[in-house]
Order: sequence, then C-alpha cells, then structure tokens
Amino acid sequence: MAKQNLDIPGNAMASQLAFQKIILAHGTALARIDHLVAKGLAGDIHITTIRLRAPSVEGGEWLAVVKATTENGNIVGFHGGTGLGDLVSGLANRLNNGSIKWKEDEYA
Repeated sequence: MAKQNLDIPGNAMASQLAFQKIILAHGTALARIDHLVAKGLAGDIHITTIRLRAPSVEGGEWLAVVKATTENGNIVGFHGGTGLGDLVSGLANRLNNGSIKWKEDEYA
C-alpha cells in the first residue's frame, strides 16, 4: 500500500471508510488480473507467471515480472509501482489496455 495517512483525527468512521475504499480498489484490481489470466490477452498471449518483488531499499519501487507464452515463444514484461496497491492496480490497467511492453524471455 502506498504511504498514505489513513487516520482522520477524531473520526474513526471516516478512517474505516477510507481503508475500505482502498481495500476494495486493490481487491478489484486483483480480480481483474485473475480474469485476464484466465481468458488470455489480445494477441493470443497467455500469462504463465506473475512475480512480485518488494523494494530492496526504503522508498524504492515494487516490481511485477510477468511471464507469458505466445505461438512464437516465451515473452516477459515488467511493471513498477510505488506501493503494492499501486503496482497491482497499474498492472491490471496495463494488461487490460495492452500497454505492457513485451520482449523475448531469454531465461525461459
């Protein structure tokens, strides 16, 4: 989760609602990724692996490494985010709209 101040002083109900909104957005993004993995992507791309890497330094970015297969072979794409929620939401968007950049997976 990106560094956000979820506390609203003196208002526990507002803090809880803010937290629920964030959890709903992250859960929705995960459900979108699940759907895309199940149906495949445009161009007959079938995702086989999604690995998440936590930042190696404080304040660093999260990284998603996405491996997939096509009729021409194995490919890999990457997506970064400032927090886990940002990473998952952005990855769902990029997979859905086809903007993730793929390259040949040399390590497959």
